[in-house]
Amino acid sequence: MTEYLETNFGNNGLVEYYLGEEGGSCIVTSSIIYPDGKILVSTFNRKFNDYDLTYFKSFLTKYNIDGSLDTTFGNQGIVEGNYAQSLQFFLNEDGSFFVLGFPAAYQGIPWTLSLYFENGKLDTTFGNNGIIDSETLAEDNNIEPDVNGNFIIETSGGIEFNNKILLGGNNLLVGLFNKNGTIDTTFGNNGFTRPDNYPTNDNTSGYVSSVISQNNKIISANQYRTYEISEGEIISETFEYFLARYDENGKIDKTFGNNGISKIIENNSLYFQIKLQSNNKIILASQDFKNNNYFIIYRFEQNGFLDTTFGENGIVKISCNNEFGYFNLEIAKNDYILISLSRYLYKFTENGFLDTSFGENGMIKLLLPINRVLTLYNDDSIILSGQNSNNAGITKYNINSNLKVNQNMIFEIWNYFLENPGFGFNLPYYDISGMNTIDYGTHRNNTNELLNIMYLYTTKKYKIPGLYPTITSQNYNSGISSINEFLADENL
Repeated sequence: MTEYLETNFGNNGLVEYYLGEEGGSCIVTSSIIYPDGKILVSTFNRKFNDYDLTYFKSFLTKYNIDGSLDTTFGNQGIVEGNYAQSLQFFLNEDGSFFVLGFPAAYQGIPWTLSLYFENGKLDTTFGNNGIIDSETLAEDNNIEPDVNGNFIIETSGGIEFNNKILLGGNNLLVGLFNKNGTIDTTFGNNGFTRPDNYPTNDNTSGYVSSVISQNNKIISANQYRTYEISEGEIISETFEYFLARYDENGKIDKTFGNNGISKIIENNSLYFQIKLQSNNKIILASQDFKNNNYFIIYRFEQNGFLDTTFGENGIVKISCNNEFGYFNLEIAKNDYILISLSRYLYKFTENGFLDTSFGENGMIKLLLPINRVLTLYNDDSIILSGQNSNNAGITKYNINSNLKVNQNMIFEIWNYFLENPGFGFNLPYYDISGMNTIDYGTHRNNTNELLNIMYLYTTKKYKIPGLYPTITSQNYNSGISSINEFLADENL
C-alpha cells in the first residue's frame, strides 16, 4: 500500500540510516514530534557474537519536516545518548526534552532519566551530569530498591501530568516525579500509590503497563499475578487484569468501576496500551500472548464500565494472522483508532468497526518489516519507525490518503499531456469511494486551463468525497501556473 506513503518525506516516504559500530543492528525505539513539525527519534544499535551482546549504544537524531537531518541539533543532526536504550521522550515548552531510558541493553532494572537542551546538548545541571537512575534515586531517599517494594525501580513508561512526570511500573505502582529529578512526596504515599486490595508477597507480582490522564485523574492498566512454587518451580499461576483510577493526589477514585477498579475480561495479555477518545471514553488494546491469532480492543465509559455500543458488547477481536511483535495504539482525528502490529496498520472507526475505505478492508501492509514506534504527526499523518534489515527506518504515512491525489500519477499524466497535446484523457484520482476519473476532453489544448481544473479537483478546498465539485467563474482561476507549483500547494 505504497500510495499511503508521503513521498515528499525522505526518499519516497522513507528515511533509512545506520549509526554506530559496523556489524550491528539499528532500530528506532522512541520518537516525538515538535510543534514546528520536526521529528526527534532515538536509535539503538546492538551487536552480538555467538549470542553474547558485545556492543550497544543509543543515538538521538532530529529531522526536518522533509526527512532531512536538522543540522542545528548536535553534530549535524546527531547526538550520542548517555543511556543504552530509550523508552520515551517528554518534551518541555522551551524545546528541551527528557529521555526515559535504560542503562543496559535490555529494558528492565533500573531506569534512567536524562535532560537535554533543544540543541541536543546535555543539561549537566540535572541529576548527576544530566542523568538520574532509579536505583540511586531510591538509595538517596533511603528506600530499598525492591520490585515488591514501594518504589518504581522498573517502569513501562508514563505521561506528563501537571507539569511533572508520572510513571507506572513494578508492584502495580504509579509514581510522580518533579522535573528537577526528585520524588513528589505530596503524591500518594511519599510519591507512590497502588491499589490496596492487591497484596504484595513472595507469591505475587504486579505491573502497570500503561497510564493516561483523564480530567486531571490518572488511569493505569494493570496485570496482577499469583503463583505457587514447589521445589523452585512454578506449579500454578493465575492472572488478573484491571484498570485503576486515582485522583490527582494519588488516592483511589472509588467512583470509577467497582470502588476504583474495573476488571478486564477475556484477556491473556502481558502488555496493554490505553488512550482517550475526545469524549473521554477509554480505549484499551492488547494482544493475547497465549493466542497470537488475534488482538483485542475494549472501550470503557468514563466511569470505568464497558461501553456496550462499541464493537460487540464493548469488545472488538481482530485476527492478526499469527503476527506477534511490537504493538502500538493511537487515537487519530475524528476518534479513529489506529493499531500497528508488526508489519501491519489497522484503522477502526470510533465505534470499533474496521474502516473499509482504508487499504484492504481497513488494513495496510507497511514498508518496514519491524515497526516499533507509532507517533501521530498531525490530523492526517503518522510516523512509523523501526527497523529495515540492519538499518533504522522512519516512514511517514497519510492515513487519509484516499482523499489525496496520487502525485506520481499526476506527473505521468502531465508528461503525457505535454507530449500529446492533441489527445484528451481522463485524470484518475482517489476519493472516499475509491478511484474516479475526470474527463478533460475539451480542455486538452490549454495548459493553464488544465492546471486550474486539476487544482480544483484535487485540493481539499473543493474536494467533496464521492462527489464532483462544480466549476464556476468564481472559483475557476486558482492562480496555479506550473505543475511544480500545483504539487507544492499546501492545500493538496
